[in-house]
Amino acid sequence: MVPDKRRLPRRTARGLALVVSLLAAGCNQGAEGSSCSTPADGGAHDECNSGLTCQRPAKCTNYYCCPTPASMSSNSNCNGTACVGS
Repeated sequence: MVPDKRRLPRRTARGLALVVSLLAAGCNQGAEGSSCSTPADGGAHDECNSGLTCQRPAKCTNYYCCPTPASMSSNSNCNGTACVGS
């Protein structure tokens, strides 16, 4: 069975759109307030977006991508207000 030549470009376009959307989502994984792995180098930049480092804010038990100083951030994971009592 030979595929319909008119449907092939549509399938290709859908597949390409899916790949692009998955790649774009991957670029945002280190946004401010996103959780990150414990930094091996004291502030791993590779996991967080530009201008952010992986750090453990005061009162938190987990690590998050935050600006420096984290206490000045408006993000509750970074400034510690989401972590109070944890």
